[in-house]
Amino acid sequence: PHPVDRSLTDRGVFHYRYVDDIRIFAASRHEARQALATLIAVLRKRGLVLQTAKSGIHVGDEARQAIEGIQPVLRAALQEYVHDIAELFGIDDPYFSLLDAEELVAADPDSAPIAIMRITYSQHIQNGNADTFDKTLLHFLLKRFRNAGDAFAFPHCLSLLIQQPQETAHILRYVSAIGKSDEAEPTVVEFLESADNVYWYQVYQIIVWRNAASGAPSTGFVNYVRRAVFSSIAPGYVRAVGREFIARYGTFADIDRLEEAISEAAFDLERAELVCSIRRMESGRRNGILARLRDESLFTTNAVSLVRTGALD
Repeated sequence: PHPVDRSLTDRGVFHYRYVDDIRIFAASRHEARQALATLIAVLRKRGLVLQTAKSGIHVGDEARQAIEGIQPVLRAALQEYVHDIAELFGIDDPYFSLLDAEELVAADPDSAPIAIMRITYSQHIQNGNADTFDKTLLHFLLKRFRNAGDAFAFPHCLSLLIQQPQETAHILRYVSAIGKSDEAEPTVVEFLESADNVYWYQVYQIIVWRNAASGAPSTGFVNYVRRAVFSSIAPGYVRAVGREFIARYGTFADIDRLEEAISEAAFDLERAELVCSIRRMESGRRNGILARLRDESLFTTNAVSLVRTGALD
């Protein structure tokens, strides 16, 4: 047996392990805490660290759901689609049952009919209890909708920007994949301008998303990013992606303000970012600035090269 398995067994910890996924079973919460402490000690002796974000103590049905994942949720939607599943998998059997359908979907959940995904989204995400929100289920469903080009979860998933801000990247990736970025933008701007917008990292994710989208942004989006870029309270990482956005879509007055900020930049990296952001400036004036900053630091030297070669266009 693996040294970790042997150490846990020797200490009376009943468990199963698959690669780095360890399931410990205990008779009480107190016993579970002791077993968890034992696991941490065993791993530490071998230079390993437990991922606390992925660890937890679960009781009864909660533990069963954590172990089984999304299967119980999908199972509830299977009853209506037993015959569709049989047809999907090419099975011509008059005695094909719900149990058979469960086994097929359990073996390959990505092949389950999209109708089941819609029912599951409606029941567990759209109409579900926020206290029992399952991010794994949301990721699975959005991936299925994304791969199928299915817009069923749009626009409801945009409301999750407020309810579940940690899911912003998954939501926006889905919106882009189904070609709804332009349609989503007014709602996204409304959110950015609202009191519900409280996390700078979420703002960062949204600007990154819009930088990757095609087409001209709305005036409202440009106005919001402009304020963030020239704000004294926005974090540096937000201003950095915002500068790239303004470099593409801002006015020439915005470019002038970015040029003015170069001399005020406290760090070489920030100065290099600003150099990249003035690439649309009138060439004669821009080239004079580039010549002055060319050899100032490694960062600005590389930034000047990128602008001059047009690599950022």
